[in-house]
Amino acid sequence: MSIIERLDEYITSKNISIRQFEMNIGTSNGVIHNAIKNQKDIRSSWISKIIEKYPDLNPEWLITGKGSMLRSNDQSADHKEDYYNHFAYNLKQDMEDLKKRVEKLENINTDVDR
Repeated sequence: MSIIERLDEYITSKNISIRQFEMNIGTSNGVIHNAIKNQKDIRSSWISKIIEKYPDLNPEWLITGKGSMLRSNDQSADHKEDYYNHFAYNLKQDMEDLKKRVEKLENINTDVDR
């Protein structure tokens, strides 16, 4: 079974439409539908989005077919925690960058006022 066949099986098990699934991961209309219909691979960036948006999906099963389709509750919780830690780190970095920009603009503004 291919990745796209396993993805189709997962979507069916979630009892959602392929279009709803596409909207949830942010793809254009028909990207996943056409891949399933034509048995074509999808970009790795979409696989990353799928794993991010559907933490109950076991990435090892999706990619290799090994293991079970769904993660255990412990694995899902670990994945969510990793995701939120990564998000918090990126947010902290963005805030630090914004603070530096504000300081730079304040210095420029002070120089102009003189």
